[in-house]
Amino acid sequence: MQSSSELKKTAILFLILTFFLSCNSNNEELTPYPVIDPDVGPSVSIPDHNFEASLIAQRIDTDGELNHQIWEQDALAAIEMNLFFTGSDNEDKITDLTGIEAFKNVEHLIVGDHALQTVSLAENTALKKLYLSFNQITEIDLSKNTSLTHLFIGRNDLTTLDLSHNTELQYLHAEANQLTSLDLSHNPDLIEVLVTANLLSSVTGFENTSQLTKLYLGFNDLQEFSIHQPSLEGLNIENNLLTVLNVDNCSNLEYLLARQ
Repeated sequence: MQSSSELKKTAILFLILTFFLSCNSNNEELTPYPVIDPDVGPSVSIPDHNFEASLIAQRIDTDGELNHQIWEQDALAAIEMNLFFTGSDNEDKITDLTGIEAFKNVEHLIVGDHALQTVSLAENTALKKLYLSFNQITEIDLSKNTSLTHLFIGRNDLTTLDLSHNTELQYLHAEANQLTSLDLSHNPDLIEVLVTANLLSSVTGFENTSQLTKLYLGFNDLQEFSIHQPSLEGLNIENNLLTVLNVDNCSNLEYLLARQ
């Protein structure tokens, strides 16, 4: 017969064993991401609850569950993503796009009117149209997004914008930021440029464009401006500090707004 001390040891060992078996039974909840399902493959971590909710609403995340993940095959299948915020509660806005790097085939991405401060799109090299207006973005690296034709990034907090690698860009909307200069010499295919309400004292590179039709430069700090672009149809350069304005050779100009 076992002594009382031996019975106590046996009971303690039994409790310890029961505890570990219990933990193992809940192992699915404790498994770190990414997980691998033999039927659908690996998953991608989506830490931002609102980001994942938007993916579910757009039927991009096909498991339909708020579990901080999306199947990699779902991410790779996404070509167009419209995640524009249409709600009324700011608590539902996306603040973190971690996981976007898995969407390697996305060509059109809209994440407007959220609360993003930083965005990394280095892995999204298929992007052609990008809409990030109405956020709080302070800087962005677009050097890997060489296929961009449309960039809408107005009403953020940008102080610089490097477009030297975006040689296919046609439409640029970067209004209401804090840009002080802008070099467009590497963007020969530009058709429309909207950069009103910045702090611009210098905008250069228009001599390399041949298709530019609309140019909006109002409410900046430009003192001198010259453009000689026959394709230009409209120029708004009101409310600057202009002392010199030269639009010679703009033979198709239909409207010019330059009141100071």
